[in-house]
Amino acid sequence: RSNVRNGGNQMLSEKIRPLTEMADRLRGQAELTLPNAALCTRVDGYGVYDPIAPAHFSAGREHPVIVYCEVENFASQMNDKKQWETKLSNEVILYTETGLAAWSEKSKSIVDLSRNRRHDFFIVKKTKLPSTLQIGRYILKISVTDQQSNRVAETTIPVQIVAE
Repeated sequence: RSNVRNGGNQMLSEKIRPLTEMADRLRGQAELTLPNAALCTRVDGYGVYDPIAPAHFSAGREHPVIVYCEVENFASQMNDKKQWETKLSNEVILYTETGLAAWSEKSKSIVDLSRNRRHDFFIVKKTKLPSTLQIGRYILKISVTDQQSNRVAETTIPVQIVAE
C-alpha cells in the first residue's frame, strides 16, 4: 500500500514538473518586485528577521541597521559550470520629506550560484545610519536591478529621526 502511495506521488511530481519549469520561466519574465522590505536588528534567513518597527531613531547618534529586502521574479540562467546564476545589484538612498538625498550607500553587486534554481531570494545589507541626520521624517528608498533581465524594482520604508 505504501509503495503504491509513494509511486503515485512520484508519478504526480513527474507530471507537474513541466508546469513548475514553465512557472519558473514565466517568473523570470514577469515584473521584478520587492514584496517585503524592513529595517532590522537581526536577519537569520528568508522571512526570518527582527524588524525595527516603527523605524524611529534618536538624533545625534549613529545607528547600526540591517536592510532586509525580498526579491520576486528575478532571472536566473544556467552558466557553463551547470549552476543557476542570479545577478542583482542594490542601492539604498535616504531622502528628506522634500525629496533631497540625505544619505546613501553605494550600489553593490550580488552574484548568487546554486545547483538548483532558486524560488526565494532576499538581500541583506548591514549599514549605519549616520549621526549627522537632522530631526525629521525621511524615506528610505531601496532599488534592486536584475542585471540579467535589465529590470529595476523599488520600494520605500518610512524613517523618522527624533529628539532623545
